[in-house]
Amino acid sequence: MNSHNMKYYTLEKIEEILNDNEFYDNNDFESDEKEFIYNKEYSNIIDILNEYLKDDDKNIKKLFLLAKAYYLNFDYKNSKEILKKIIELDSKNDIALYWLACVYYSSNVINDALKNIKNAIEINDKDSEYWFLMGEIYDNIGNYQDAAISYKKAYDINNTSEVNNNKQYYAFNLAKEYLKTENFDEAAKYFKKSLENFQDDNSEIIHYLALSYDKNKQYDEAIDTYCKLLKNDYYSELEDFYSTAIDSLAKIYIKIGNDKEAENLYKNYIKINPSIWSRITKFYDNNINQYKEIIKAYNDMIKENPENNQYYYYLSELYKEIEEYNKAIELYNQAIEVNPNDFSYYISIAALYEYIKEYDKAVEMLKKAIENDSDNIEAYIALGDLYEKLGSIEERNDAYKKAIEIYNKEDDAYSFEDIGNLYEKLGDIEKRNDAYKKAIEIYNETQDIYHLEKQADLYIKLNDKNNAINSYKKLLEIDPYNNKALEKIEELQ
Repeated sequence: MNSHNMKYYTLEKIEEILNDNEFYDNNDFESDEKEFIYNKEYSNIIDILNEYLKDDDKNIKKLFLLAKAYYLNFDYKNSKEILKKIIELDSKNDIALYWLACVYYSSNVINDALKNIKNAIEINDKDSEYWFLMGEIYDNIGNYQDAAISYKKAYDINNTSEVNNNKQYYAFNLAKEYLKTENFDEAAKYFKKSLENFQDDNSEIIHYLALSYDKNKQYDEAIDTYCKLLKNDYYSELEDFYSTAIDSLAKIYIKIGNDKEAENLYKNYIKINPSIWSRITKFYDNNINQYKEIIKAYNDMIKENPENNQYYYYLSELYKEIEEYNKAIELYNQAIEVNPNDFSYYISIAALYEYIKEYDKAVEMLKKAIENDSDNIEAYIALGDLYEKLGSIEERNDAYKKAIEIYNKEDDAYSFEDIGNLYEKLGDIEKRNDAYKKAIEIYNETQDIYHLEKQADLYIKLNDKNNAINSYKKLLEIDPYNNKALEKIEELQ
């Protein structure tokens, strides 16, 4: 072991690194570089601690630091073994029992996690993090009553020996359990307390608060809270309660008999984002009755703005979602009437006809797109794919060759790559390889991460492993911690 490393990694320094709040802050892990550095650091620490323990293998402090380093390096097996050794040496070590529960919980071994956290609490019931972990475990198994009790204990104690802790989440998690157990007054109370801990990026909490008011039939408060939320985040949704903010507010208006306000709300956001129906209806099933208000809003927008083909198009997409295919086709055709120069609608109708197995009509629509736009590559490729499905090989080949002819008018790497893909569909590997090589030549002119990755991917398609590895190595000169490049090099060697 390098003596310099031993001098640098004192026990105090190791403890400082393992307690570094940055590890626990997900916002600091946006780059692969930082994650790579941390993993390397933890690996160094593990080696150093094992060296320290050679002549002192029963030192609980050193053992605990080693267990924690293994845990943070996602080596749960070794972390668990070290923690068990600590507990053998000191059966009353509540911190080791807590961390053993953490390891089991992270490994999704829930029963052992619950057993060990209960043992830790029997020894020390004054640490709020112990209760918080027990709340998480109970929530995981669907025991929301006991989860609420545990989170309440954590909130009331609010004191822990753990440097990195979840104090800011005590009120939030407690409020969610109250919401799940239909204790809506307490849910609202603790969501409001949670907002004190999160001054920024608090849309999720505001959404939960609005939902609590709604469930408690405090509709005025719910409306005010949803309106506040929508000013900041009209995409807000809660997966666990199947709630989207716009739709939840609209449904409150409907419940209190203010259908017009609900309709205006939908129309307002359709105007902002014509594709918003897919967000609003995310948690709907295919019962058309659920969609009647949003459909009415789109129809009203069409009446008010008959020249805006986007409203026709997105309403047709909605009808397609609920399998009202004739309505969808009718609206696609209306969109074409409004904007006859947008030939993408022909392709959309063709895709729908293909989906419902009306292949002749699908072919007809694609041919119409081509008649109106003779350089429509997307239409030729879609037509070729359709002929492939129908077993019409000669027609398929003609369509793909026409697409290649259009691509050849361009002189860029993307076009050559697409040409190569089409030749592969045609079974002409020699011409495919020629096209890929031309694309690589152009990608090679710009030595950045994106183009080097594209270049490497094409070398792999050409079965040229050496050049693929060289491209990834060049990429690593720019971004030494690029996980994809590191993995690909290992895979190709």
